[in-house]
Amino acid sequence: MNHQEFYDGYLNRWKKHWEETGLLPVLFSAVGMCAEWKIPLPEWASLAVLNLIIDNFNTKSMPGVKGPHARLKSRMVKDYAHYLRWSAVRSCLFLAGLDELPEPAKKGRPPKSKDNGPTRDGLLSEAMQLLSKNKYAQSVTQDAVEESYTTVSGSRAAGEDRFRFEDFQLIAPQSAT
Repeated sequence: MNHQEFYDGYLNRWKKHWEETGLLPVLFSAVGMCAEWKIPLPEWASLAVLNLIIDNFNTKSMPGVKGPHARLKSRMVKDYAHYLRWSAVRSCLFLAGLDELPEPAKKGRPPKSKDNGPTRDGLLSEAMQLLSKNKYAQSVTQDAVEESYTTVSGSRAAGEDRFRFEDFQLIAPQSAT
């Protein structure tokens, strides 16, 4: 018996037991032994782990958080909406040659001086036009776009990873549910 036959024997027994019972210690054993033996996780175990992660993502609540955004999935959907709005504003700023949004216009009649470039309201309106083309970001107010820009910019400036969606490549096998 060679190494591969030995591994396959163990893994086939665990697969059969997993399919019959769905007990997590069986999956835990398969994952742990594959790591210890430094062999790839078999497809049945990979799919089982992905499905557990998805189930956890869809149902688990964040500790100490109540309300509609307590679940991890709901929170990520909200965070992604903020990210899309922030990204639209950043695109408009880039095209205007700016690093930050200009200060809000002062109340009262504007001065009769020369044109000072794009305004805060103008840039936010442009961002809303960009968002209107994205089915996940439509029907948003200018205040919501501005709030998202402020929220994400502050988070990123503080070094938080919560809104760094560009760092992720979401790939899931078609057989994962």
